[in-house]
This record gives sequence, C-alpha cells and structure tokens, in this order.
Amino acid sequence: MRQRHVNMHLDLRPFTCPECRKRFKMKHHLSEHMKTHTGLRPYTCPACERRFMWRDSFVRHRGTCVGTGTRGRGQGTGTE
Repeated sequence: MRQRHVNMHLDLRPFTCPECRKRFKMKHHLSEHMKTHTGLRPYTCPACERRFMWRDSFVRHRGTCVGTGTRGRGQGTGTE
C-alpha cells in the first residue's frame, strides 16, 4: 500500500500495456484498459441482453432499459 501511495505522488507508472505501451499508475487501471484491446464486455443487461465493457455504462443503461427483449435500444411508444 505504501509503495502505491508513493507512486501516485511521484507520477511513476510501473504498469505497461503489452499491446500499445500505454503506462498506468495502478494495476487495476491496466486491467480495465486491456478490455479495449480484447473487446471483453463482462456486464450483460438481464432485461435486454445488451452487453457493456464498462460498469458505469451498464449501470446507466439499467436505469433506462425498458426490457423489451430486443437487442439494442428498446421499442418506445414514440411519445417520449
């Protein structure tokens, strides 16, 4: 924990992406970044089966998903 705290203040970026050489301060940030190269979409909406790469996008979607069972955007009434 102490070394990570020191790295934050020194702007050291010890974690390097093997694909594009972008560097990160924290291993978690590298892990999240790797999704952009692999195309991994680990979050799936149970209502419409749409898949998301990022948790915040998934959570935002869940708040508005109408759950029509269609892929992509739901079928609205046209009055929105």
